[in-house]
Amino acid sequence: MLRGELDVSTSPDVEAAMVELCTGDAREVLLDLSELDFLDSTGFRVILIAKELCDAHGCGFEMTRGNDSVQRLFDVSGVLKKRPFVS
Repeated sequence: MLRGELDVSTSPDVEAAMVELCTGDAREVLLDLSELDFLDSTGFRVILIAKELCDAHGCGFEMTRGNDSVQRLFDVSGVLKKRPFVS
């Protein structure tokens, strides 16, 4: 579960964790965005990279919805049409 802010200062840690998961033994990754208070473009990029990493390594990838401010980035980008969220 991601908590607080996913931004320029926290994104490197999340990206490193995703690389470790996707290149390791994980068969599926669920990013829980429900406790995320803030998401900037750098954090958004890390989520897209996580999806690409999972795809490249045959690992499933799902996300839960975030709060309204987090979801706004997905709405504006059109990613919701391509990446459905789990409840």
